[in-house]
This record gives sequence, structure tokens and C-alpha cells, in this order.
Amino acid sequence: MTTETILDDNELFDGGPPRRLETALRLVRPDKPNTASRAALVSLIVWAPLILLASIQSFSIGQDKLTGLLLDFAVHARYLIAVPLFILAESFTLSTLGKTARHFVEAELIRDQDRPRFELVAADIRRLLNSD
Repeated sequence: MTTETILDDNELFDGGPPRRLETALRLVRPDKPNTASRAALVSLIVWAPLILLASIQSFSIGQDKLTGLLLDFAVHARYLIAVPLFILAESFTLSTLGKTARHFVEAELIRDQDRPRFELVAADIRRLLNSD
């Protein structure tokens, strides 16, 4: 990976199995990240099974577990607020991390003799993110 590649790479840290799954499901496209849709979908995926399992438990043992779950604000904070915030934050942090890596090169914070090592580290990051 050359310095020009690092300078042109907007998404140095973007990749990995979650991104590949989102791309395979067509939730993410290069020109359209669908951040709000992904946040809503992930919230539904992690929250709906809790409601379903609490409902099944309520009917099977005769105790009202569903009301307890619906009144548990910690559960709602985790799954309906925190999880979407992580998805939304991803869109900002990935580009910021890439800009930070490019800034090291642009500001000449990397000495010339250390630049090949820096480029190897950047290449390793991309390789690890894209490995199976």
C-alpha cells in the first residue's frame, strides 16, 4: 500500500464481517449507507426476540413477564437507544479514523524511514478487516 493509497482511502477502517453481511443483504451500498434504516433494523432484530420470548414465557407459565419487560427502561435504553446510536456513530467514526490516518501522512508526522512500516500497518488493517 502506497502513501497515495492511504491518502485516497476514505474508509481505511471500513470492512469486516458485519459490513460484508450488510452489503450482502443490500443494506449498504457504496453510494448509499442507509444508516437510519440499518439502525432501525438492528433495533428490531435485537428487541423483537425479547418481546417474543417474554410473551411465550408469560403464556407458558401463567405469569405476566411481558409487562415486566415493557416496563424495564434499561432494556429499552440498551436496545432501542444505545444500539441505534452505535450504528449512527459508525458513519461518523469510520471516516474520522481514515482522515486521522491520512493526517499522519499529510502533516509529515511519519518520518520518511518509518513510512514503509506505516504503510504495512495500514495494509495489515485492510487485510485483517477483509479476511474470513
